[in-house]
Amino acid sequence: MIIIKPIHERLLIQLASYKFLTISQFAKLGVGHPSKIKTGLQDLREQGLIRHAQYSAVIKKKGSSERIHFLKPKGAKILLESRLELLTSEIKYPKSTNSLFRNDYFHRISTINSQISCIQWLNDNNCRLSFFDRYFDKTGSQRSQDTTGLLSGVTRLLFSDGTHIEPDAIFGYRNGQDKPYLYILEVFNGNDTKRVVQQLTKASQAIIEGLAGDKYHMPVATRLLATFENESNMKAVIERLSQDENFQFDGIDKFFFFALAETIKEDFGVWLNLKGQGVNLLEL
Repeated sequence: MIIIKPIHERLLIQLASYKFLTISQFAKLGVGHPSKIKTGLQDLREQGLIRHAQYSAVIKKKGSSERIHFLKPKGAKILLESRLELLTSEIKYPKSTNSLFRNDYFHRISTINSQISCIQWLNDNNCRLSFFDRYFDKTGSQRSQDTTGLLSGVTRLLFSDGTHIEPDAIFGYRNGQDKPYLYILEVFNGNDTKRVVQQLTKASQAIIEGLAGDKYHMPVATRLLATFENESNMKAVIERLSQDENFQFDGIDKFFFFALAETIKEDFGVWLNLKGQGVNLLEL
């Protein structure tokens, strides 16, 4: 017999929403004290409702890693039965876990950290989230497979020449006055300035062509947010872009914003523009 306590339901609901979460992320979401969360997760594992994965052996060079928790199909089914207002499409869980996170641990964790902080920031400022798509969520349709036979990410944006980009996240929201906003989020780890500039150049072209607005049927300007693991990398990128002819169009300071991932993890609202000036997203 499966017994679902309040702490269990809170854990399941958050997993259904975010797909992958660590204990510290559950705590950030207000599920409970870390010790209670740990016990609740153990209960759910023993009941066959969730699984976890850990990659400390793979990423030991950067220190210890937290376990990644996610729903099993049985957990998704139980949640649907206990929360009748939920739709199947609203419950996220991995269909395959063969290579889950193995080469993507810190990047994916940082993306989810930004998502959590973003949603909390929106809630604190009377804004309403419309959607938040991540690169590791797939379309789920066999017809959407690309030439490699793999399902494409839901954030994929197609250029007219057949090439594409897959931003780490794309999200939209409305503020308290019902004004719509649309953002691309890119999460950068490491110190490869050249690679970052290349990715942001393609993102800039996608913004100019209005690809995200067309994809999500939002006829508004798309802005881009970029988070960085290292401050030196962020500063080098800002310096490079400030001299790049691709980033010299009028109003560029209102379209591209930068911040350290650790800073955004705590406060999503304040970023830097290409001039290094602080920008509050609520004032855009």
